Amino acid sequence: MNRKVKRRSKPASSRPDTSVGKSRHARRSISPILLKFADVFPAQTVAELVVRTGASVRHCERVLAGRCGLGEAFMQALLRSDFGETAYLTLMDGCRQPFFLRLRRQFELAELRQTVARATRGLAALEAAE
Repeated sequence: MNRKVKRRSKPASSRPDTSVGKSRHARRSISPILLKFADVFPAQTVAELVVRTGASVRHCERVLAGRCGLGEAFMQALLRSDFGETAYLTLMDGCRQPFFLRLRRQFELAELRQTVARATRGLAALEAAE
C-alpha cells in the first residue's frame, strides 16, 4: 500500500515571525510627508489628499493609515501639487549636501521676496488711503 498523503498544513516559514504578541498596528509607519500633510490640512485630510494626488479615497485612507506605501505616481502627484515644496523640504529634512543647502537657500530667498512684495503692496494701499 503505497499511497501518498497530501499535506494539510503549509510548511513553516523560513523566517520567524517577530511580531508574535505585538499589535500589527505597531509595525505600520506613516511617511513623514504624510504626517506633515496632516498638520497642514488637519480637517478633511483624506479629501485634500484625493484632490492633490488624483488617487482614490480608499487608497488615500490606506496610505494615511500606514497600510500601504506611497508609490511612485502618488508621490509624483504630491510633489507636483501646491504642497510639493513642503513635501520636498520634509523629505530632505536633515540633508547636509551642498546642492540641497543651496536649494533651500533659494526657497528661503523666494519666500522673503514674496513677503517684501506683500508688505510693499500693503504699505502702498495704506498710503493711497490717506
